[in-house]
Amino acid sequence: MKAYRTALLFVCILVLLLTACSRPIPSTPDPVLVATQVNQMLTSIPVQTQLPSPVITSVPETATLPPAPTATLKPSATNTAVAPSATATPLLTPTVAGTATAIATPVVTAPVVVGDPRTTLGTPTRVDNFDSGQGWGQFEDDHVKVEAEDGYLKMTAKNADGWHGWSLSNPPLTNFYLEATEKTGMCSGKDSYGLMARAPDPNQGYFLELSCDGQFKFQRWDGSRFITLVNWTDNSAVNSGSDQVNRIGLKAEGDRFTFFANGVKIGETTDAAYDAGRFGLFVAGSSSTDFTVEVDEVAYWALP
Repeated sequence: MKAYRTALLFVCILVLLLTACSRPIPSTPDPVLVATQVNQMLTSIPVQTQLPSPVITSVPETATLPPAPTATLKPSATNTAVAPSATATPLLTPTVAGTATAIATPVVTAPVVVGDPRTTLGTPTRVDNFDSGQGWGQFEDDHVKVEAEDGYLKMTAKNADGWHGWSLSNPPLTNFYLEATEKTGMCSGKDSYGLMARAPDPNQGYFLELSCDGQFKFQRWDGSRFITLVNWTDNSAVNSGSDQVNRIGLKAEGDRFTFFANGVKIGETTDAAYDAGRFGLFVAGSSSTDFTVEVDEVAYWALP
């Protein structure tokens, strides 16, 4: 490139000298004029620039695809005893406690009626007024809180997700009449509470439920699913709504179960899956968050 420009400079000077021949030749060439003209000619000549090599970005041989979305199935309706269908496993919090000390005198906070087992069975085998909470598991997790306070066992379902949380007590019972007096807090719909009985282990047993909207239900939990023996049923003996007191009762004799609300018989059925086991209390929020029931008393009568 340098040699090329030198040769070109020489040619330009020669051209200027020859061109000057047609003009009056000065005695001595003006060096400033010659340099200016040569510089203008050199500036007009384009400079060769080396083009950069293209940059090639490699393309992966196989594209990575995002994972396919996972479908979430909505649980089907609760299965029945005749033809149980598969349902999503309910969320559960079982708790087992030791044996509570029996209290001699029962305390009744709701009126009794004719035919009320409480008036026909005599003195109960055991009554617990929760003065100390001894004999009942008290705990708290992400779903349920159970604590003895101010003479009540307070059970709170934190979420409206149908999670059943329970606390079991001793001793195991075979034939019996069991009842609890419970008061609801703010609730709606199928927020439920009630008795658990004949639990052969902490993860099995029968559930008698009352709902905030005034219905009852009886079902068996086999450790992985609920099997409904009596589906939700209306009964005027059940006090519905928030801040209501209900005395819920369950009689078990062999394979026959009879249900009571405030001393009134509200239904019955048979089932022979479990013949003995612990008893307990539970709460389940289905419509309301922080659904709370206060259990004032639990009593049972051992039957022959």
